[in-house]
Amino acid sequence: MKSKLNSLSLLFLFTWVFIACSPKSDPDIPVEAVKLSNRTVTLVKGESATIKVDILPVNASDQTVEWSTDDKNIAEVSEGNIKAKKQGKTIIFAKSGGKTASCIVQVVEKKIPTQSITFNHDELKIIIGGKLNLDYTLVPVDATDRPVWSSSDESVATVADGEIKALSVGKTEIKVVSGTKSATCILHVKLGDAKVDELTISPKELKMEVGDVKLVEAEVKADRPDDVVITWTSSDEKTATVLNGRINAIAPGTAEIKAVAGEHAAVCKVQVVKKDYAVKQIEIAPANLKLIVEQTQVLAANVIPEDALADLEWKSSNEKVAIVSEFGQLTALSAGKTTITASAGGKTASCEVLVQNKISVENFKIEVTNIKPAAATISFTPPNDDMTYYCYGMSKARYDYTLQDPEIKKISDFDMAFWKAQGADQWKEAMRKELKKGSISLQLDEYSGITFDDTEYILYCYGLDSEGVMTTDIKTYSFKTLPKVKSDNQIKLEISEIFSDGFTGKVTTTNKDGYYITMQRARFVESYQNLKKEGKLVNGQDPIKYMLFICMSGDKQNKQSSIILRGDTEIDRYYFGRNKKPNTKYYIILVGYDEDHGFYTEPVYQNLTTLPRQ
Repeated sequence: MKSKLNSLSLLFLFTWVFIACSPKSDPDIPVEAVKLSNRTVTLVKGESATIKVDILPVNASDQTVEWSTDDKNIAEVSEGNIKAKKQGKTIIFAKSGGKTASCIVQVVEKKIPTQSITFNHDELKIIIGGKLNLDYTLVPVDATDRPVWSSSDESVATVADGEIKALSVGKTEIKVVSGTKSATCILHVKLGDAKVDELTISPKELKMEVGDVKLVEAEVKADRPDDVVITWTSSDEKTATVLNGRINAIAPGTAEIKAVAGEHAAVCKVQVVKKDYAVKQIEIAPANLKLIVEQTQVLAANVIPEDALADLEWKSSNEKVAIVSEFGQLTALSAGKTTITASAGGKTASCEVLVQNKISVENFKIEVTNIKPAAATISFTPPNDDMTYYCYGMSKARYDYTLQDPEIKKISDFDMAFWKAQGADQWKEAMRKELKKGSISLQLDEYSGITFDDTEYILYCYGLDSEGVMTTDIKTYSFKTLPKVKSDNQIKLEISEIFSDGFTGKVTTTNKDGYYITMQRARFVESYQNLKKEGKLVNGQDPIKYMLFICMSGDKQNKQSSIILRGDTEIDRYYFGRNKKPNTKYYIILVGYDEDHGFYTEPVYQNLTTLPRQ
């Protein structure tokens, strides 16, 4: 019994394995196309060339290829290998599964070099998945050098025997080479047209007046909305025109504005009527205004619509407080309230105006303490801690010279002109940075730049709000620095070595009194020396003093004490910076100066010419 069971088991297993391992018959997959790697081939008699064949689809059941030639006397073919036999032209065929591809073979007696090869286009566009054959012109037409094709970026597009296949968005250079000649074409691969699912426009109806311009918005639903191109048209361009959804009303009538994207369209019905030139509304800016007596302000009135046919009239309810011109310029006369009204076409708008007196300038306090030959402490205290104000100080010579300008009626005009030179958008911000609040105390040189001994200075201040309106008159205060004090300090400069961009040396002194040293171009120094000889002034000041003022103000860092030296000083090559020019004449200016003595020596000029560049 046991033996029979084993025999039956073996028989069952054998049968199962036989069935499982029996080959299944695959379905027959027909050949759809046969393609050759070359459409044409030119060979010299005796040469050979191989062309490749592709059977599509790649899993076609029949993969056999039958090769043949139209004229075996001109060229033979075997497994894609062509052999040129004699001059002439023939056709090579490749056949598989009932489909055939061909290649024209030109056989010549001898090699004919290519003289030129050119494309018919320098640039081409194609969409992803597209194919095109790139035509070219070969001179001579029977040149024997076979064209070799290439693409600079095969991820964008490939090319074989002039047939281009677009693969992805991008740009590539298609190149063909024949012998020593070549041609290139830039290929741009783009996305195809977006698929539009829906198109709507809003509004769907419009009523417009002649001359009006309104925008109709289109909303599109698509797989790539940003790539959708919408075409706009008008059914009657004598009534209304449209450009990218922007509708222009031309004449009374009706028109349909149509938007088209892909196979979808949407319409807006437009009715155009005659223009109504009646005033609909007037707006005044600002609606509320605070002014100081004698202040002027231009009010802006906006008439709606802008082309309304009506004259604008201005009126002040209290002309003792403020008057207004026909152009909207308001002038504050005395403290009080008034209403400024603008009227046109039965419509009105108003601005409430409050005029205040200026705060008495006498309540400002200006004090000067610790006066020295070249220093002084100055302080400003406003009438109240809430007031913003501007303050400054300068030599009387400069102050008087500034007021000689016919455009400057008072010193505040000079300040305002300086700020407004910063530009229409920036001047108020520049001014606000200079405004003070509460009491302040500082050194004179923080305003004057450099303080001179035995010199009269003018300090001034005035109330100024954040809009640039003066809230007080100008208060001035004058004082004079002490005369210079003598010093027995002997200051000398010894130059060690001269370079193309500087020098080295040493300044020696006999005590610790201060001094100033600078290196300036000779032509700069000599221009002021000549003015001095001619007895002329610069900005109302002595030319040499003004030159020192420019040099010292330019060198100082916040405070003039930063440029005052004391005792011996080593001068290295770049002590005066790295911008000195080679082969150029300079002056080294040395002058005794500090806050306790003023200018206790006359300037000493030591000329120096830098070396030529090596």
